[in-house]
Amino acid sequence: MYLPPIYLELEQFLERVKQDLTNPDQHALISAKIATFIAEIPHTFNQLESLPRSLGVEMHKQLNLLKNDLVFWQAARTSETQAQRWQKIDQRLRILTTYMHQFATISKTANQ
Repeated sequence: MYLPPIYLELEQFLERVKQDLTNPDQHALISAKIATFIAEIPHTFNQLESLPRSLGVEMHKQLNLLKNDLVFWQAARTSETQAQRWQKIDQRLRILTTYMHQFATISKTANQ
């Protein structure tokens, strides 16, 4: 199965984003990169088979939710609220990583 390059970029992004979020100077770059993924991933759907397409749709949804969670996390005024928002971000990143691993496994299996 052909794996569109945007998914390889997403995989690399997911490997480092949590660490990058600890640096406030990176927040605007991270938000911009997420916006790029949100814009580009839907263009790949027609290139994918059924199961990978479903994973792509779910990744797209989670990226949209992550983008919103980041905004709420940055706007949080109390440390308690910020901690709750961070938990949501962490959860979304774990979900995205799981989907990415499933996507990569399907891709490798199809190529064998």
